[in-house]
Amino acid sequence: MFARVSAMPMEKKLLLARALKPRAKTFRDAARPIGFLLVADDGVLFDPAAVEKNLKASIATTGPSGSGASTTGLALLRGLRGVLEASANFEPANGAAMEAEISAYAESQGVKLGSAAQALRVAMTGTGVSPALGDSLALLGKNSVLARLDRALTL
Repeated sequence: MFARVSAMPMEKKLLLARALKPRAKTFRDAARPIGFLLVADDGVLFDPAAVEKNLKASIATTGPSGSGASTTGLALLRGLRGVLEASANFEPANGAAMEAEISAYAESQGVKLGSAAQALRVAMTGTGVSPALGDSLALLGKNSVLARLDRALTL
């Protein structure tokens, strides 16, 4: 099960350790939040409540007119896919830069970063829980991120 982590380059293992250190006191504590790394991209199990809340439910947007428009997490993911496909920040040292790209996209869509981040987190992990989002994306790598996004967009 941990073969995928064992096969990671050392810089990704160090990133994983830094991401988990504040949250985990034991190996058991660490295993749960990294479970998404241990499954194949097509093997992520989606929590129905997380999908409903973060991907399908309406999210209020703030437009210049304050018209009360809305979007969904799935709509945000469609746009984020292009942002992430174009991103050059999938290296372990660039988690903060990747989060800044996500934040800029969220702002351009008139939603809070948390709404876009949670939609992306559910697409990556199947739940609303993971280490820092930029770190999680860097640990997965661009190909896995795009594959998981494509799968989530079919929900």
